[in-house]
Amino acid sequence: MPSEKVVFSSLLVLVIAVICIYAYMDELIDPGRIPNALQRFKSSTKANESFTMIMPTFDRTELLFDLLKHYQAVPYLKQIIIVWQNIGQKPPLELWESLGPHLVPVLFKEQTRNLLRNRFLPFPQIDTKAVLTLDDDLQISIPDINFAFSVWTQHQDQMVGFVARTHTAEPKGGYTVSEPKTKRYSLVLTGATFFHRRYLQLYQYQASRLHILVDSIKNCEDIAMNCLVSLWLLQRYGPDAPPAAVHVKPLNMQWLEMKTKRAKKGRGNIGLSRRPGYYQQRGYCLNEFVKIWNGTMPLRYNNITLTLPRQKHKQVIISNAKTWIWKKRDRK
Repeated sequence: MPSEKVVFSSLLVLVIAVICIYAYMDELIDPGRIPNALQRFKSSTKANESFTMIMPTFDRTELLFDLLKHYQAVPYLKQIIIVWQNIGQKPPLELWESLGPHLVPVLFKEQTRNLLRNRFLPFPQIDTKAVLTLDDDLQISIPDINFAFSVWTQHQDQMVGFVARTHTAEPKGGYTVSEPKTKRYSLVLTGATFFHRRYLQLYQYQASRLHILVDSIKNCEDIAMNCLVSLWLLQRYGPDAPPAAVHVKPLNMQWLEMKTKRAKKGRGNIGLSRRPGYYQQRGYCLNEFVKIWNGTMPLRYNNITLTLPRQKHKQVIISNAKTWIWKKRDRK
């Protein structure tokens, strides 16, 4: 039998190793700087620098627990709200709790209708300024999430997202929405985006025509949110308003649904974005939104993409990110 000293020493080494791993994930630093990283982490949590994750889920229960386990290790994550869209089915709360204890609390919010805009409901339990909306088949690395959150803390009026899209004015009139072919973009998908919780409330007060359109075609809620944030920025800052969208390119992001056995057998939930006519619908939505706002196109272009930098460059890039995003952009 090992002595008490040996057991205590082993436990102490294990605790130190866990702390070092968290510091590494948070700061991507060398071992000599771990104490400073831990001190910054402690001070930031005291200052309530945390965020709420909102994840709507439908017919992907087999992936849900894997994602919940993965995101339990995110240092600044205060809580996870699961928007349960499996109408008539009870959420697996008891099963999840039986696997605990968990570092990050998980709250299931049952819905009576399966609507895309439910991801933007301003739940009263949200008590952080920042929210991160994520799709239920998307796994993003913890360092990428930490970096995007650090960018958002310096640009709290804007949307900081992992997937960019752009709009294009057509010669014959109207707009289309597509993946960017250059560095220029004007939207970020809300399936993986940080933004201020005020925009959840703002979304609820939009014209009924907007909500009816999104509900009927089951598409474009993200375009609507990008436009609403752009309009809010224009009202606050005037002609010099920054673009709503700030793109952070992740180093490690995976869509897990395509890897499941159900998907390989053709029984998986393939997602709305892979269905026929998806991008045509999105162009139609944007044109209808412009009509709702009396011909105003609120979206503005940005050409800055931030990526998790290497150790020696991180502090410099973070400190200068505001200048890059605010001034070096294209506007239309």
